[in-house]
Amino acid sequence: DTIARGLAVLRRLDFSIPKDPSPVVVIQTMTQTSSIALKYLGLNNFQGVIHPKQKNILKIIDSVATSCYLSASPCLPLVACAAVIYSLQQGTVHCEESASIFA
Repeated sequence: DTIARGLAVLRRLDFSIPKDPSPVVVIQTMTQTSSIALKYLGLNNFQGVIHPKQKNILKIIDSVATSCYLSASPCLPLVACAAVIYSLQQGTVHCEESASIFA
């Protein structure tokens, strides 16, 4: 299964996304992501140079998110939240690999 493999890869990259999330977990994650995003809104911590590793991680997340979307997986909101948090924490919100995350 593509999504299971994608989630396994994300787990190896230290993203904690359950295989079968409950609605409560999804709501909690979305609330946490919103709080983290508010924290970063006023900061100017965005990098001028994005490292290839960061771009590759964003591409992996995007691929997993696309698979989740196409199969209507309940993991999609969690993958999207992980992508937003990663991008904010790494200062990569302005790179093209982050574009689909914030669309």
